[in-house]
Amino acid sequence: MTNSEHPIPDDELQLADLLRTVRTDAAEPDKQLLRDLRQHSLTVFQESALTAPAVAGPSEVSTFTDHAHSDDEVHQASPRPERAGSDSSMSRFTMKTVLTLTAAVLATLGIWFTGQTSSASSVRLSEIFESLRQQNSLQLQIRRADTANAVIWVKQPGLLRWEESPTSYRIARGSRLWKIEDNGMTVADLASNKAEQRAASSGAAELQSDTAGMAAGAGAAAEPGLHAESVSPHEDDQTVSWFDHDGHIDLFALLNIVPDDPRPLMDALPEGTATWNGHSCYIYTSEVTSGGHPLLLQIYVDRSTRQLAGIAALDLLRKGAPPVAELTLVAMNPVVDEAKFKVPVQLAEQDYIGKITDTQGLVTLRPAGVQRWTPVHRQLLVQPRDWIRT
Repeated sequence: MTNSEHPIPDDELQLADLLRTVRTDAAEPDKQLLRDLRQHSLTVFQESALTAPAVAGPSEVSTFTDHAHSDDEVHQASPRPERAGSDSSMSRFTMKTVLTLTAAVLATLGIWFTGQTSSASSVRLSEIFESLRQQNSLQLQIRRADTANAVIWVKQPGLLRWEESPTSYRIARGSRLWKIEDNGMTVADLASNKAEQRAASSGAAELQSDTAGMAAGAGAAAEPGLHAESVSPHEDDQTVSWFDHDGHIDLFALLNIVPDDPRPLMDALPEGTATWNGHSCYIYTSEVTSGGHPLLLQIYVDRSTRQLAGIAALDLLRKGAPPVAELTLVAMNPVVDEAKFKVPVQLAEQDYIGKITDTQGLVTLRPAGVQRWTPVHRQLLVQPRDWIRT
């Protein structure tokens, strides 16, 4: 069995190695070396868990070799801490990379959002309305508690069509307002009747003179089936003018609101965000008084286009009540047919107060509701409230 021609089986060698530890003639282990190895392993493990140190360098390996009796013992003791430190270091490197990228993305988004918010917060309401003044035409929707809902077409300067239905609408040209009711009945001119009623109730000669002139300018032969009335915006249920002195539309006037002091309103800055007609908007709010009545105005500006989206007016004396008036911008610069602003009333020549037959030098005329003076020529008809300058 001990012949050298037959190699010793592996299991016998393993058994011999196991029994070697109980041999009485075997050398005792170095207890100090074992304590040092145990302490060093514990220290390396704790440091790798807290600070993720780099993989042990050659100097650390040499420390082991100084206290070890053989290279085998050193290689058996050192690999475990090195692998643990390497895995932990890679994990922490990956975590730091992810955190760095996340922080960079959040910082970029924060800078972008702050820039967007600050740029929007610096836009005063007056700038929003000034941009509307530059538009050639507008289409609006109006809802007011004191009248029927209406669609409005505006062509600047000075033209407006307020349409409650295709057969019931108003046309404003400057300071003049016509109400048209297509009821299929005979034509009736109510302008003269209203003028006579006002003159009789007041009894003032000055009022009689003014209404007589207005009636003369409004008298007309209309198309069959049309009931047409020509009045001033101040003389109808509409109590304010819809245009400013330059002929541009006054949106608050369309809501029958005239702020007693519009300066704080025009200086307002956005106070937050809200939704109007499905659009994300910045919201401007301001408490105003109109004719002494307190109102809260909410103006919505589209966040993407920086253009007006809508206006809501709430009565401060009626908490929780729906808005008393709302305006929604439907379109800017739509193509509007000129026929929408055509008054279906044909004024006869004799209904004018006069005609210019001859001029000497420079003669200019300014129609009612217009600020510009226009040079005149012969055979020019003069309407009531026209101004002539020589």
